[in-house]
Amino acid sequence: MFLPLRAEILGGHRPWATLCLVAANVIVASVVGFADHKGAQATSWLVTRPDFEPLHWITASLVHIDGLHLVGNLFFLWAFGLVVEGHARAGRFLALCCALAFVNGGAQAYFGIEASGQGSSGMVFGLMITAAICAPRTRVWVFVWYVVRAPRLPETTALVFCLFYLALIVLQVVGFGVPSDLGPFAVALVAGAVFALVMRKAAWVNGRKTAEVAEEAGEQTDEAGGPDAVPKKD
Repeated sequence: MFLPLRAEILGGHRPWATLCLVAANVIVASVVGFADHKGAQATSWLVTRPDFEPLHWITASLVHIDGLHLVGNLFFLWAFGLVVEGHARAGRFLALCCALAFVNGGAQAYFGIEASGQGSSGMVFGLMITAAICAPRTRVWVFVWYVVRAPRLPETTALVFCLFYLALIVLQVVGFGVPSDLGPFAVALVAGAVFALVMRKAAWVNGRKTAEVAEEAGEQTDEAGGPDAVPKKD
């Protein structure tokens, strides 16, 4: 078992938006319940049939199968939310999460996946892709449990973790066939990748270029004209 526990926070940014999303998932689970219980409240939040129900496309991202599913998604949301919110800031981050939830729910409707209880899986999958592209070298600490050995907390990068996770999905497809929820996940992957490319193109980091983008462009931080730039003396 492995879970991303946390990641570097860019420039000491306080991840209020990520915390709000975590709290929203916990509150919905407490009030509405889980999809495996098939309660009326939980079902009313899900994509229950392939009709045009945009509101359900978003609310379905808050209803999980069970408690373990919720906890696992919250770990992913916390780790990669720190990365993406740190780069995009709260407003763009929340817009991205809503867009990812919307396209993932719409994909569920398109592929005819009813009341699956995917929860935030599609959204956090898109966030992971976004983090891997816009901040590939950001450090991520991962909880790894080998069952027969004591748990470890190895350090990796957002890009390496993402590639490892994608490799596991490929192995699952090769060994067990294509899962029914692969289509919506693929849509979320593309949406996250597109947003990440837009972030790198626009260099969205509190109005300034990221260190990685500036380094690739051969620029120095103090030459970018940012608020921390030190004026040169005559």
